[in-house]
Amino acid sequence: MIESKRLACRVAYGANCYFLTSDGESCVIDPSTPPPAFIDLSTVKYVLLTHSHFDHILAIDEWVQGGAEVLIGESELSYLPRADLNCYRQFFGIDRGYSGASRGLKDGDKIQLGGDIITYRETPGHTPGSGIFISGRDYFVGDTVFAGGGYGRFDLPGGDYKKLFASIDRILGWDESAILYPGHGEKTSLFEFKKSYRKYNGD
Repeated sequence: MIESKRLACRVAYGANCYFLTSDGESCVIDPSTPPPAFIDLSTVKYVLLTHSHFDHILAIDEWVQGGAEVLIGESELSYLPRADLNCYRQFFGIDRGYSGASRGLKDGDKIQLGGDIITYRETPGHTPGSGIFISGRDYFVGDTVFAGGGYGRFDLPGGDYKKLFASIDRILGWDESAILYPGHGEKTSLFEFKKSYRKYNGD
């Protein structure tokens, strides 16, 4: 059974970083903070990215030092190294990104971690390749949705509000007992999210 831990984040943007383990193997989801001393990087099999924005990849270079494979939605691969797309340039005025090896994921892809399976689901809209990683009832949703009925912005490069709300409509049809672990803020249940969600009605 996969065990998960939320790691502290060092940035003002408050991006969450999650660490999962199963049978001696581990992965990190959205490496916004450096690996703590208690983590043996040789056990980190994957770096899983819900999307490529700077606040979710701040410490990626440190996490891959043990040989972890970087996985992200295939539509997002080109965004990782480009500061104009991962938003380092917009927020900090610097050219920074991740240009190391990475592999693209498609909707429904399965990721083996120890004795468990993590399923990838595409949820474009916040960015073209935004996605969710699902382990049992735990859904790591990135910046697609947030506790309290919130959802990700769609005014950054590649954002598309029509695709975002189509993705949210898809999520609303999933198991209401699912626990949503967002890229910012506290976790919530899908049941609670549905009660507070109000769809944007832009033109």
